[in-house]
Amino acid sequence: MIDPARLLGFAFANADLLFEVDREGKIAFAAGALHDFVSNLKGDLAGQSVARLFQPSENAKFATLTRALGAGGRAGPYKFKLANGTTA
Repeated sequence: MIDPARLLGFAFANADLLFEVDREGKIAFAAGALHDFVSNLKGDLAGQSVARLFQPSENAKFATLTRALGAGGRAGPYKFKLANGTTA
């Protein structure tokens, strides 16, 4: 069954990438143009570190952002340099 909160997130998303991250920094869900933006992605990203999506220089910015969010929170839009050097 699809989570209604996730569907609501899609309804209001105006993003290149949409993903959920658990408390350990692992990707719980990912959708969007990930394969277009992040090189060398194979298969599902679920369970992998979210840091894999970004340039190392973006890790502190992303960590600060996620610490400010509570469970079920949303933020953005924000721009980040992705692993392949593009900005999304």
